[in-house]
Amino acid sequence: MFEYVAPSSAFAQTSLEAACAHVTDVGAKKIDLWSVQGICDHLPPNEPRVDLRRVRRALDHAGLALHSLSVYFATPEVTLARLEQLAELGGKMLVCNSRTGRGDTPADAVRRCEEFVKRAESLGVTYAVENHDGSAFDSLEQIHEVLAAFPGKSFGVALAPVHCWKRRANTADFIRSLKDRIALYYAWDWGTKAEQDFRDASEQLPGTGILDFPSMFSALRDTEHAAPLCLFAHGLESWQPADAVTAMKRSLQWCREIEKKLLDNGGADIPVCRPCASPGRQE
Repeated sequence: MFEYVAPSSAFAQTSLEAACAHVTDVGAKKIDLWSVQGICDHLPPNEPRVDLRRVRRALDHAGLALHSLSVYFATPEVTLARLEQLAELGGKMLVCNSRTGRGDTPADAVRRCEEFVKRAESLGVTYAVENHDGSAFDSLEQIHEVLAAFPGKSFGVALAPVHCWKRRANTADFIRSLKDRIALYYAWDWGTKAEQDFRDASEQLPGTGILDFPSMFSALRDTEHAAPLCLFAHGLESWQPADAVTAMKRSLQWCREIEKKLLDNGGADIPVCRPCASPGRQE
C-alpha cells in the first residue's frame, strides 16, 4: 500500500557508500540523504559543493534511487546549492526546518522560505518543511496559512507525527486536513525513553512506542496518500549498523502487517511489535 524511504542519518557514523548499502539491507529502494550539521554529514553540511559523481556511484552500487535530501539548519547558500544538486541527481524533494522559532509567525515562515520555493518550482522539485513544536509551522492553522502562500506542488509538508503528539493533536486529523500537501510522512514513533532523551532510538521506530499507527495509516489510506513514508528514528546512528538494520527491518515488517490488516479487515487486531532493544552506543 505504501512505499518506504530510509534515511542515511540512521548510519551517520559510516561512509556514504556504507550508508547506502545499509539502506538497501533494510529493504528500501529509495534513500533520504542527510546533510545536517552535528547529525549527519553524508553530504557536507557547510559546503555548497558536492562530489555528485561519488554520490551517483554510491547510489548505483547500492541499487538505490535518491528520493530526498534533508538539509536542516543549512545556510541559504547551501540550501540553494542542494536544490540544484537534488534536481541533478533526480531526487524529488528537499526537506528543511521552517527557519522560525518561538515568537515568529507564519508570515515569517513564508518570507524565509519564499526564495527556496521559487527555486524549487523552477527546478521541478519540492521544498518540504517539517512541522515542529515551538516554530511558526506547528498547528494546523499555522501550516495552512503557509500553504496558502505557496499553493503549487513546489512546497509541501514533511509531516512528523511526533510533533503532532507533542501539541496533543490527533495526527490523523492533520493527515485528513492536509491531504496531498503532505510531501513526506515520517513513520516515526515515540515513547517515554525518547521523551527523556531524544537520541534514545529504542522507542522511536514504528511499533516500538505509543503512537497510534493504525489510525494514522487509515487516514493515509483514506486520503490516497501517494508519497513515500520515511522510516525514521533519532539515535540509530549510535547503534552498530547491523543492529540498526535489524531493528529497521523488523519495524518495516510491522508496518507492512498493519497495511495488510487494513486491507483485509479495516485494521482490526493490529499486531503488537516488541520494542527494539538498544544495543548501546558505538564506541
